[in-house]
Amino acid sequence: MFLLDSSNHQALFYASVASVCVASFFNVSMVLYLIISELRSSLQVEKYLVEYNWLAAVVSIMSLSNFEVMAVLNSGLLDKKMFKIGWSSRTDIKVKSFGLFGHIIEDVPQLVIQVGTFLLLLFFSFSIQRLTRMLLLF
Repeated sequence: MFLLDSSNHQALFYASVASVCVASFFNVSMVLYLIISELRSSLQVEKYLVEYNWLAAVVSIMSLSNFEVMAVLNSGLLDKKMFKIGWSSRTDIKVKSFGLFGHIIEDVPQLVIQVGTFLLLLFFSFSIQRLTRMLLLF
């Protein structure tokens, strides 16, 4: 989630954008790593990518925001051949592990930014209320 008010919190806004960019770069890197490593080790994956290259491309683009979309390629969805890439169980574990790590890379910085913004706003709100009370009492 991006901070919409970038004029007051430019540093937090840029940190938010940077965390999303880092997570997206991680996801793209892991998609390329998985596809290249599976192409080297499995002829079945190579045949699948030749036959269903459009599906692999769409899923790869969708995995830019969430790496776990790659699991769709080997899910057996609707018992269709196009959703059975046939990669190793080790690669399935990698998909889940990289997905979890991707969530950590993206969500933890966003949580820190949002908590920091909340505390910053709470501090300024408290300071303004305290200042107005002091001015009204004197």
